[in-house]
Amino acid sequence: MSNLRPSTFRHLARIALCASFTVISHSAFAQTQALTMDALMNAQGSSASEVHLSLVRETVLRETAFGLGTRLGLLQRSKEIFAEVNQRKDQLDKEFNFGGLMMGPGVLPPVIMESHDAVSLEATTMRVSGSIYKIEAPARFVAVAPTWRDWLFLGLPREDSVNLDSVKALLPRDGAEKAFWKQELAKAVASGRSQAQQIFDSNVASLEKTYFGMRLFYDLYKRGMVSIPVIASSQSMIDHESPNTIDVGNTMFRITRQTGFEDAKSWKPLE
Repeated sequence: MSNLRPSTFRHLARIALCASFTVISHSAFAQTQALTMDALMNAQGSSASEVHLSLVRETVLRETAFGLGTRLGLLQRSKEIFAEVNQRKDQLDKEFNFGGLMMGPGVLPPVIMESHDAVSLEATTMRVSGSIYKIEAPARFVAVAPTWRDWLFLGLPREDSVNLDSVKALLPRDGAEKAFWKQELAKAVASGRSQAQQIFDSNVASLEKTYFGMRLFYDLYKRGMVSIPVIASSQSMIDHESPNTIDVGNTMFRITRQTGFEDAKSWKPLE
C-alpha cells in the first residue's frame, strides 16, 4: 500500500495501490478480452520478418503500447480507487450529506466560494482583500439530492476490453521487439495510472468545492450577508398543452429570485 499524493480530501488520504491481474491464455486472443497486464506483456504478433528492430517497427510498437497500456493503467488505478472509496462509503454518506442541505421542494442551495488575502495589481494601484465571497452557482431544482458518488467516480472506467487479434500486426514479433514492447508498455501503464489519479483528485476538489460552498451559503445567511432564494408556487386544475395529453391538479414551483449579497449594514455577528 502506498500513499495518495497530498490533496484536500481529508477522508481519502490513502488509496490501495495493489492491483489484481487476471491471466488469460494466448488462445483467447482471438476474442475480445478484459485488459490485463499479463495479456499485454505476453502479446505476440505474426511471425517476424525482420531480424532487427527498425525505426518503423519501433514507432508502431511504441504507439500501440501507449494506447493499450494507458487504458490498462487507467483501469487498474480506477478499480483500486473504487475499492478503497467503497470501503468508506458509510463515512462519506455522513460527511457529504447533500440531503441535509436541501431547501424547499427539491431545491439545492447556491454554492459560494471564499478566498482570503487576495491581491489585485494594476500599473499604479494594488488592492489587498482580506476575504472575497463569490456566488459560484445559483440555487437549482433537482429530482433527488445528489451524493458524493455523483462526483468521485466521474471519468473513471469500471471495465475495458480489447481484441488483440485485431491489432496483431502491431504487436511484438520477436525477442528484440518484445523487450522494447515491455519497456514502452510499463511506461504507458504508469501514465494511465497517473491519469486516473489526476481525474480522482479533480473529482475530489469538485466535490468539496460544491458541498462546502453550499454550507458556506448557510453560514453567510445566518450572518445576514446573503439573501435566501425566493421560491413561488402556483396551482392549476387542468393543463391541456397538447391534444394527446392532459394534466390535472398541477403545482408549479419557480425560483423567482436568486441569492444575492446583502448590504453590509444588515450583517450581524454569529452568537
